[in-house]
Amino acid sequence: MAASNAKQANLRKKNQKRGLTVPPILIFSVTNRCNLACRGCYACAQGRDLSGELDIRDIEKIITEAKALGTTIVLFAGGEPLVREGLLDIAAHHPQLLFLVFSNGLLFDARAIEQIKANKHIIPVISLEGDEETTDARRGSGVYRAVMATAQRLKVNRIVFGSSITLTSRNYDMVVNERFIRDLKEMGSLAVFMIEYVPELFNRASRGKMSTFPISQAMFMAVQLP
Repeated sequence: MAASNAKQANLRKKNQKRGLTVPPILIFSVTNRCNLACRGCYACAQGRDLSGELDIRDIEKIITEAKALGTTIVLFAGGEPLVREGLLDIAAHHPQLLFLVFSNGLLFDARAIEQIKANKHIIPVISLEGDEETTDARRGSGVYRAVMATAQRLKVNRIVFGSSITLTSRNYDMVVNERFIRDLKEMGSLAVFMIEYVPELFNRASRGKMSTFPISQAMFMAVQLP
């Protein structure tokens, strides 16, 4: 993987000299569909038209072009990325890239587990909100235990994975502390992504468009667990 990273970095440098800035990371929201309806989720709140989703072949084409330009990391987001059939197949076709699959953790069936296990460059990142009560309050009854079961399957299969937490005023003190981070490590998570919650307001004056509340700063913090 180190050799691939160096190759991609060199491609970016060559493109930079030609006046083309290529980002090392591609964040790709591959769908707005989801098997959950979490409170406060922008994908649900915006009510976007699902008929305009990119064809899976177009997703493959974009990733191939990004790789050719020098992109190193592809982050799959949603909605829930794993509702897109064939997405892991695409990732498997590009071992030179690192794929982070941000998921609610509920769709890792036996086939997905085996596919990820066979492709070390695919890294699942499963979502939590804190403890069982806090997670289920936002994501739905029983979700916490289902995610914990997924984490156990990933750990047993020696799959490298991380966890993602949306920081809010309700869970900040719970999750931003050493004990909680240590619990995630014991769960098997090797990295934690903490993302600041950005609430949105339905603005009737703007004919249904979403307006984002101002926030003091945006946070997207990745913590590698020792």
